[in-house]
Amino acid sequence: MANLQRIKDILKEKGLTIRYLANELGISEQGLQKLIRENSTKIETLESISKILKVSIITFFEDGINSESTMYHQQSPNDSILLKLLEEKEKKIEKLTEELRAMERKVGSLEAKLENVATLGNRTADNVSTAKRSSQSRAFAHSASAHLNE
Repeated sequence: MANLQRIKDILKEKGLTIRYLANELGISEQGLQKLIRENSTKIETLESISKILKVSIITFFEDGINSESTMYHQQSPNDSILLKLLEEKEKKIEKLTEELRAMERKVGSLEAKLENVATLGNRTADNVSTAKRSSQSRAFAHSASAHLNE
C-alpha cells in the first residue's frame, strides 16, 4: 500500500527525519517503518502523516518522484487503492450514522420521560393549589360561621 521510500523522500525534501515523524505520531521509529513496510498502515495513520507533512494522502502511493514540482501534486494512483480508501470511509460514515440514530432515539425517549415528569409535576402543583384553596375556603367558612354565631 503506502511506500516507505516515498515517505522518506518527502521527509528528506522537507528536511525532516523518520524519527521526527514517528515522534509526531507517538510511535517508535521502528514501529512506523514496520507499519509502512508491511502495508498494515491504517488509513487514519496515513491521514495523520499527510497532515504532519502537509501533503495529499495520495502522494504516498505515487511511483517515485519525477521532480520537485510533481512531488506534491496528485497523480493517478491505482484505482483499487482509492476504492479501498473510499470503502473504509463509507464504513466509518455508516457506523457513525447508526450511532447518531441510536442517540437520537435515546434523546427522544428522554424527552418523552421529561415531558411526563413535567406533566406529573404540573398535576401535583395543581392538586396542592386546589387543596390549599379548599383549606382556605374551609377556614374562611369556619371563621364566618363563628362570627355569625356570636
